[in-house]
Amino acid sequence: MIIDERIDPDGAVVATSLEGGGDVMFLRDGPTAVTLSGAVVAAVVTRYGHELDPDAYGRADERGALLLDGNRRLRALSFRAGVDVEPRLYLVLEDGGPPIAALGREVAGALRHLAARASGTA
Repeated sequence: MIIDERIDPDGAVVATSLEGGGDVMFLRDGPTAVTLSGAVVAAVVTRYGHELDPDAYGRADERGALLLDGNRRLRALSFRAGVDVEPRLYLVLEDGGPPIAALGREVAGALRHLAARASGTA
């Protein structure tokens, strides 16, 4: 599931995606991949997110979904607010309580940073 796309210094588009499920997730950033737990992904979405307006579900396009550890689910929703020119990608954590939504770009950046710290490259 793609959670972010950016342009690298060479001008190429680089996609960041989450794959897997359960407690073993893979963060792919271009050609590199690192393993993260579903709990880490959920914690980052919770840290950067806010409660989702229930009306947003009806106005958003689903771009993918992953089952995290336990009964938690992570969905990617494309949503264009009235002030946006282009839709933005949001990651929505559903865990039985109110859904929490965070910008995919912010979550991707935080996960890339955590992966770099864990590998000793940051």
